[in-house]
Amino acid sequence: MINVLVCGIYGKMGKSITELIAAEKDMQIVCGIDLRADKSALPPVYASFDAVCEKVDVIIDFSSPAALDSLLEFAKARKIPLILATTGYSPEQEAQVGSAALEVPIFRSANMSLGINVLLELVKKA
Repeated sequence: MINVLVCGIYGKMGKSITELIAAEKDMQIVCGIDLRADKSALPPVYASFDAVCEKVDVIIDFSSPAALDSLLEFAKARKIPLILATTGYSPEQEAQVGSAALEVPIFRSANMSLGINVLLELVKKA
């Protein structure tokens, strides 16, 4: 079973990811991070990474650039792979992501839409 932490769990994409993972047999969301914390929710949702006590195998991030520092710190400290789908990083934050990728696996895409990614590939080929 793959234990997932969703950062930005109450946002539009966070809710979509939650629904998709719920349909999987080999994955489960063990907790979330969101400004609207609700520790009594299932799965529990925390306002900060400091509160996370669950075993996490991967972090999926659809939050905000403002969360990047604590997200990277948490992932590096626990050696947890990241899927970063947040947009709007500054050049300094882009450098932070690059540096963190030397310590933990990071998959990053500014747009997770299938249509956009197909279009980008077609543009490259043209």
